Amino acid sequence: MKKRMISLVAAAALMLSLSACGENDDGSSAESNAQGGVQSSDNASVTPADTESQNETMEYRRPLDLDAVYSAVLAEQPEGMEPLAMQAEDDREVIYSVYPTLENVDVNQMVYYRTSEEDYPCELIMIEAQSQRGADYAYDVFLERIERAAQTASAENADGWINLAEVHQEGVYVAMIVLPDGYEIPYNVFSLVD
Repeated sequence: MKKRMISLVAAAALMLSLSACGENDDGSSAESNAQGGVQSSDNASVTPADTESQNETMEYRRPLDLDAVYSAVLAEQPEGMEPLAMQAEDDREVIYSVYPTLENVDVNQMVYYRTSEEDYPCELIMIEAQSQRGADYAYDVFLERIERAAQTASAENADGWINLAEVHQEGVYVAMIVLPDGYEIPYNVFSLVD
């Protein structure tokens, strides 16, 4: 009997607390939900991590042509430098042989440019992932590529991979760029095009 009474009191308290939350609707909860957050008891907006990632994905879903980004990177090179001799590679099997775990990422677009010399530090790959989680995963894949290339390259080329390679990320867009000494990687390659 005591257990039943305690259960009834607990259930009543739960019902009261739920109904109290529902009655105080001054529009702030609708506003918070529209912003991807939830209201805390002190009326401050709290954004859960998953919702934040989802909003960030949508925010950076602006259409970027990654081939245009590549062209913009080339246009940013110092005057008098020899044009970079990189070829586009569209064959996904070839790309995944260099970036084995990248095939786990669902992408909307991917571009890959490299030289014919395999360990030479002159390579550019960019992706637009379908999700923030995929972009974060690709970021790690690109860091692993730099580390692996530095370990397997000749002594002359390993230094370039260690000191000149960069990984850039803006939302769902991720790039790994390594250019030979004397060439420049812009601060944020994704800001080069609108």
